[in-house]
Amino acid sequence: MQIKTKLTLTYFFVTALLLFLALMLIYLSFKGQMEKQFYLSLRTNALMTLSMIERSDYGFNQESLYGADEKPLLNVKDNILIYNDRDQLVFSFMEEPLINQEILDKIQKDGEYLFPLGPYKAIGINYQTPGGKQFVLIGKGEFISEELKSLQGILVWTFIVFLLITAIAGYFNARRAMLPIQRVIQDMDNILPDQLSARIYVGPSQDEIAHLATAFNDLLARIEEAFNIQKGFLSFISHEVRNPLASIISRIEVHTMKERTIEEYKNCLTPILKDARELEQMASQLMQLTRITAGAEPIEFKDVRLDELIWDIIRSIKSMYPEYQIQVDTSELPEDADQFILLGNEILLKTAIANLIENACKYSSDHAAFVRIYFESPGRPMIDIVDHATIIPDEEKALLFKPFYRSNTHKKIKGSGIGLALVALIMKVHNFPLVISTDGVSGNIFTLKFFSER
Repeated sequence: MQIKTKLTLTYFFVTALLLFLALMLIYLSFKGQMEKQFYLSLRTNALMTLSMIERSDYGFNQESLYGADEKPLLNVKDNILIYNDRDQLVFSFMEEPLINQEILDKIQKDGEYLFPLGPYKAIGINYQTPGGKQFVLIGKGEFISEELKSLQGILVWTFIVFLLITAIAGYFNARRAMLPIQRVIQDMDNILPDQLSARIYVGPSQDEIAHLATAFNDLLARIEEAFNIQKGFLSFISHEVRNPLASIISRIEVHTMKERTIEEYKNCLTPILKDARELEQMASQLMQLTRITAGAEPIEFKDVRLDELIWDIIRSIKSMYPEYQIQVDTSELPEDADQFILLGNEILLKTAIANLIENACKYSSDHAAFVRIYFESPGRPMIDIVDHATIIPDEEKALLFKPFYRSNTHKKIKGSGIGLALVALIMKVHNFPLVISTDGVSGNIFTLKFFSER
């Protein structure tokens, strides 16, 4: 069964039930009022009959039991019965079976009692006349109300007409409610495997369907990113990894063709070692990127001293790349060392900061980088890493953090396109902002904020 049909039926049955209960309440309320008036009429007739008999010349004699000439004085369906204090029937408009003694006792005890008398309704009244005589008056009649019958017909037709209106309105309402879903389905059907950049139309509304479309678009974005990473990884393997391996193999093959001196072997092993280290670094970055992306292992967070972390990074970079020049500005550091403590993963933060400083040195023409440590406010440390490289265009700033992306400006310089993607992912895991800016003179400024802006 389609959702549209389910919505229509649900709307129809709920409305029908509520309408039925409302109309039934109206009917029962009106019926209750009519019954009150009916019993009030029987009570009045009984009291008037007793009053007239007492004032008449005949009083309670045998002829008065059935009226003059045995002709009923009331409608054959109505009757008035009067019992004396000895429970003897002393008056009746027409012949009537004697009332059960239990009912008479109940009337005398309660003073007034409503009870059924065959197919009729009756009211019993325990009445004492001004003269001190005790009587039990019973008024019997058939409850027939033309107004009640008319109301019943009106309510039945109202119920039928409103059900038809409800069915039609429910169908169009359900159809209208399903239109956004049908549009989402249509947009989804139009997305082909080679069109993962396409997105579903969300619209201006903020209902559940819009949230569903947004969630699906986010899923498409993650799938597109995964496919792009896969394609980039294949391209990376076919170029960046194959070339160093081919270089290593060719150098080894050339130098093994004949005997060589120790110095020649050393000269051969030096570039091979460099290529191997680059491959190891790329493999390490790839594994880190994969682990974080896949969420295979929980990331452990603990207190980290930011200043000590930076000095360790600088010492490590200078030992590996003696030609790199790194200048650190510590003029704005606070005296309280506890302000340098932040919650994070030391290994990942070290990887991110080291990548940015290495890139700043690598892409700067003088292989120099400037690192400034300062605080936006107490407990909110920040780092600026400034290079002397070509200024990154605004349209490329967002693309720099995509895996395996290489700017056309820096394609002549050897790189993998993994480092900045890994940096962005590490900062995202820590919920720390990363901003690229420029002063228009010295180069690019990578600002790391080691606090959440939320």
